[in-house]
Amino acid sequence: MAITKFKKIMAANRGEIAIRIFRACTELGIATVAIYSDEDRLSLHRYKADEAYLIGEGKGPIDAYLGIDEIIDLARKKEVDAIHQTGEADFERTSQDYAAKGLEGEVLPFIKDMAGAYSRADLVICRAGASTIFELAAVKKPAILIPYPYSANHHQDLNAQALADAGGAIVVLEKDMTPELLADHIEQAMDNKESLKQRAAAAGSFARPDAAKVIAENLLDLVAK
Repeated sequence: MAITKFKKIMAANRGEIAIRIFRACTELGIATVAIYSDEDRLSLHRYKADEAYLIGEGKGPIDAYLGIDEIIDLARKKEVDAIHQTGEADFERTSQDYAAKGLEGEVLPFIKDMAGAYSRADLVICRAGASTIFELAAVKKPAILIPYPYSANHHQDLNAQALADAGGAIVVLEKDMTPELLADHIEQAMDNKESLKQRAAAAGSFARPDAAKVIAENLLDLVAK
């Protein structure tokens, strides 16, 4: 399934995280929608979006922002676009929720059109399996890598560091990860287009498009010996 460009995005969050989302959307020409609770009426994030709407009237901020039904209803009324990757376990339930609410969007257990997803991406945030590393290199995409901490012998740490050493990625260990840290890395990367291009080129230099040929030749050499 092809991935289409968003026309309008709602940040179901508040504060600095929402502001960063709105800033990125503005640069991309995407309309934005903010939500806010009674307590956040004067919060800066509501003034940074193209549209802003009160949710959970009379409720505290936690209950307001966890009012999923109300938020989905608002998204439908305001014609917010969505692509929601759920994972297999939540795919059926989430699809039913979208259908019941009449919310248009692509609900996918996994994104299968990776070529389309990569083509849209300026920066990729992902784990660091071997196939992922070489996909990033092949399509020349810079990345923020968060190695899976329970991989056998910590091989994802080694994979990630190899691409980082080549200049194609930034590595953040999961134990050090916070939303604020990730947001800072994204903002720094997206604010420096020249550096992003350099990382993309460095990622490309890590690719081995002739890998199958080299492996075959090495195997033939071993057999010959």
